[in-house]
Amino acid sequence: MQSWLNLLDSKEAELPEQLQIVVIDPPWEHRKGEDGHYIDVASKNAMELATKVAGNVDELIPYLDKLLEGQQRQSYSFGLQLSRQLDNVDGLLKESYERLFKIDNYNLSFVLGIYGGILRSRLLFGMNMSQPLRRTVVCNRIIQR
Repeated sequence: MQSWLNLLDSKEAELPEQLQIVVIDPPWEHRKGEDGHYIDVASKNAMELATKVAGNVDELIPYLDKLLEGQQRQSYSFGLQLSRQLDNVDGLLKESYERLFKIDNYNLSFVLGIYGGILRSRLLFGMNMSQPLRRTVVCNRIIQR
């Protein structure tokens, strides 16, 4: 495990290796936060990588298959954060769907994470919502306070 951590700390680590170690098969790691709640460190690391990758999402396209097949431990968190960081996820979703159903052992976690981010941003910020739905979201926020 230490060799994986060393690889991640290295500035020379390539994106495929980072995806494998941080998103696809990271170690399960939780840490107790200052507030007493546990933090999913693996999820946090995947989200940090997504933020970095969002700066040049085209670099991710050649490696999409890695995020769409087999066991995926943090691809949902990665997709969620990636969709939060990108202004437009249409191209990424289209490319993902074109590849997804060509894979025998496909896994929807990455795509579901992207949709989760889209839904959350629309609900939280009221983007592209109908007036009645926007009123409902605002009323729910007031009630929760």
